[in-house]
Formats: sequence, C-alpha cells, structure tokens
Amino acid sequence: MTGGQTFSAAENTMLTVQEIDGRDLKEYLTEVERVVNMTFPDQSRRKRIDDNTWKVQMLQQDLVGVRFQPKTTLKVFYDEETGLNIDVTDLELGLPPEFIVFPPNIEVKGTLRPAAKLPRNKIILRGQVSMALTAALPPQLMLIPGVQGVCEAILGRILKQLRSSLEDNIATDYAAWVADRE
Repeated sequence: MTGGQTFSAAENTMLTVQEIDGRDLKEYLTEVERVVNMTFPDQSRRKRIDDNTWKVQMLQQDLVGVRFQPKTTLKVFYDEETGLNIDVTDLELGLPPEFIVFPPNIEVKGTLRPAAKLPRNKIILRGQVSMALTAALPPQLMLIPGVQGVCEAILGRILKQLRSSLEDNIATDYAAWVADRE
C-alpha cells in the first residue's frame, strides 16, 4: 500500500480452567461457533456467514474526536496442532468518507490452546494475537503529534477488550457446555 502507515498491537494471555467431569477442554474449543458467541456475546453485532466465518461489528472507537465502529470478517477454526485459530483479513473502518484515502489492509492472527495440565484437573490455556493495520491517513490527521501512538492505542484497546471477554467468560461457558452434555 503506497503511502500507508502500519500500526500494530499484540496481546498474550494465560489462564487456568478446571476441567469438569473429565470433559476435555480441547473438545470444547473445537466448537468454534460457541467460542465466537462467548467472545462476542452481543448477537446483534455478529452474523454467521458460513461454518467458520463471521461478520462482527466491533465496539465504537474514537480517533481524535472522530467516532467510528469497525466491522470485520473473522475466520475461526480449530487445528489439532495450533488449537483455536482466528484470522482476520477484511476490515470496514466505519470512518466518514473524508477519512478514507483508500481501503485499509488488516492482518490479525491469533491462537488459543491448552498448554499444560496441572493437578486437580486444571488446564493452562495460552493465547496470543497480533494485529497489523496498514492505512493511509488523511493529511489533517497526519499533522497531529503522536498519531501513530493514538492509532496503536486503539488497536491495543480492541485486543484488550477481546482478551477480557475471553478471560471473563470462558470458564463459565465451558461449565455450561459440560452441563448441556449431561
């Protein structure tokens, strides 16, 4: 992308979930639709496209006083070797037209997998996600000191919100998943 600037952010997580009644946490993670629904609980902001693809409207963001609500397409799948995977390659920023010099390019890669078994049926899950957004900002934004940091802070905030949703809800949803099978 000529004239574009790249902004990036990354997050890691490590959490412990207790396996219940011998129900393999890895089996729970293979149910990608359930994990997507748990991570993005507001049904009005997500739409399933096919078995592994969802269109998701993110929470509203603010870029130096300009509010916008990005939409993205998620591809989520489970792989025996890498665990739960998320890929994003499509983004609609939702910015006013005067802020779009040309369409942005986004790349998001993330994984979540069981990493270790502990005593008393506890499982450590490790996750990581990285995001790189290449966009050509309009000249009026490029004049703002620290605009790189502001853009990267927005990306970091989005990743922190997703991490928080996952960490806050996965143990409870896993327990509900186990109960559904009994």
